[in-house]
This record gives sequence, C-alpha cells and structure tokens, in this order.
Amino acid sequence: MKKNLNEQFYNIHNLVKVKVSDTDGELDEYQHYLRYFKTSDVFESVDYEIILNKKYDLLYKNNKITEFAPYPNRATNLLIQTLLLNRGASFIHCAGVELNGHGIIFPASGGVGKTILISYLRNISGFKFFGDDFVIVNRDSEMYSYPSDFSIYPYHLASFPEIQNMQAGKFLKRRRYMFWFYWARRVVNFLAKRLGISSGPLIPG
Repeated sequence: MKKNLNEQFYNIHNLVKVKVSDTDGELDEYQHYLRYFKTSDVFESVDYEIILNKKYDLLYKNNKITEFAPYPNRATNLLIQTLLLNRGASFIHCAGVELNGHGIIFPASGGVGKTILISYLRNISGFKFFGDDFVIVNRDSEMYSYPSDFSIYPYHLASFPEIQNMQAGKFLKRRRYMFWFYWARRVVNFLAKRLGISSGPLIPG
C-alpha cells in the first residue's frame, strides 16, 4: 500500500521557497531551522525541496536544489546559502538588531558573546531582534531576519534569568550533575551513526 505524502512549505522572505515532504509525517524536525518561515501556502514550484528518505542524495538543476535525506542535517543552511547567493543575498554570521529604525550587525565567531549582547540590548527602547546567529543581507544593504532556536549554555543562565525554571534551564542543571550520562549518549550516538547501526540518534533526547 502506498503511503500518503505529507508536505510542509516555508517562505524565507520571498527569497527562497522550501518544501519538506515525508511519508512518515516527521516534518517537525526542520523546525529548528525554518519554524518562523512556515506558511499555509502551497507552492507549485519551490527553490529547495527536501525529501526525507532512507538514503542521502543531492540534485542541483535549473537553480533548484532537491535533497534526499534520512534525517535533518547540518547542510540545510549551506544549501539555502547557495540559493541566496544566486539572488544577490547572503547569510552573515552575526547578531542582527534594529535600533530606532537602523539595522546593526555584530559579526563574530561562535562563543564570543553574540547572544549575551542581545540579552542586554533587548531592554532598550526601539529594539527589534533579527537573529543572534545569522541574518540575511542583500546587495542593497537590506537586512532580513533569520531567527533560530537559541543555543543555551550554562553561562547564559545569569543573562536570561527567565529560563532558570524553563525546560532549557532545568536541562542545564541536570547536565551539570549527570554529565557522564550525556557524554556517554553522545559517544553511543556517534558510533552508531558511523558504524551504520542507526541513521539517526540511537538514544534520543
């Protein structure tokens, strides 16, 4: 019996249109990258199509990328970047904000404090958040948001006190006392993937 195909569409500022399809309904796995661009519109043609499949393959033809993947992977932003460059735009690795109508970007390497900076600026009048890790900038110096879930680390708890009692805060506290378990899980999942035992995390969570 043929399974029904589940589809979800995303529209990244009319620059890149994305479709994710799967027969098992596991579409929410791309929410980390694309949740803020989810749309109820159905596009007849898209720029980037992701088909969740058992084997990996990639096709780039007529300025369209089709990716067959067993599960979401870190190539998503790289492939979107390829399409953005064709449209005169690019990802910038930075924190991006608007203050009183002026766009400002803070380019920096990972771990130097972009998210901490946002935590202080957010209380300023006239502040708007565009992203703490990536924004999109075009050749006309126009900035577009590309928000994604924050990567929260123990040192963020002091800057974001509201997360102390949220799921992320509780997880960080658990990890502090059960570091051996989380370390062992990463090792098991890494080995399972490399040895072909499992295409996804063997121990989820």
